[in-house]
Amino acid sequence: MTNNLDLAQELQKTQDELKEVRQEYEQYAYIVSHDFSAPFRHIEGFAQILLSKEQEHLDEKSLSYLKTIIQAGQKGQSLLEALLAYSRLNTTAQPFQKVDLNRTFQEIQKELSDLIDQKQATLSHDPLPTLVGDPHQLKLMFFHLIKNALLYCDHPPMITIQVQESDQNIEFYIQDNGVGISEQLAPDMYKRLTRGVTDADIPGTGMGLALVHKIIHRHHGDICCMPAEGGTLFTLKIPKRDA
Repeated sequence: MTNNLDLAQELQKTQDELKEVRQEYEQYAYIVSHDFSAPFRHIEGFAQILLSKEQEHLDEKSLSYLKTIIQAGQKGQSLLEALLAYSRLNTTAQPFQKVDLNRTFQEIQKELSDLIDQKQATLSHDPLPTLVGDPHQLKLMFFHLIKNALLYCDHPPMITIQVQESDQNIEFYIQDNGVGISEQLAPDMYKRLTRGVTDADIPGTGMGLALVHKIIHRHHGDICCMPAEGGTLFTLKIPKRDA
């Protein structure tokens, strides 16, 4: 009996220490991401000023160097903003509540309307359910999945979302006709700063699917992706719960 009590106390102590380490890490990531963004903004800002004032007096090689500095500053800012958003998933989490996904998708399509028009994309989906979860994070999750499907396609994107419900779960099947994901790369796509293409092909941070993965697990769900005919199929399974 004493051994069991000691084991339970040791387990609780370990869990408390792990929670404290996670909190310290999240605070550290927030501070680093927030404080480091200012130097990148200054680098890009002053380079932009220099370019605008001295462009006519610089040779082609110097202009190229200056534009590279600006692009590097923008890339650094984008990475830090993505890391900051990732670190905030726990610190800014909202209580679970009923979320009308039809309304959520209307908001997402409105926010992505310029990109949808630019890419001449077609989006279609089944009638969407009301899901209990964090409204901001659920929107962010579907936003990144749809945005990726739009970006990672070199012809007019076609994105379809199908829904299946059981007594316990709601499953979403999001399929696109984009560049696809190789079977070898698929298991690593949810890691932070992991990308399947280079910035020269499609600019990005490699954080979108990491955000999606963290959000789906906060909702005690699962996600998998696999190559599909002419693109990629994402399958999301989220358990039903009471509000």
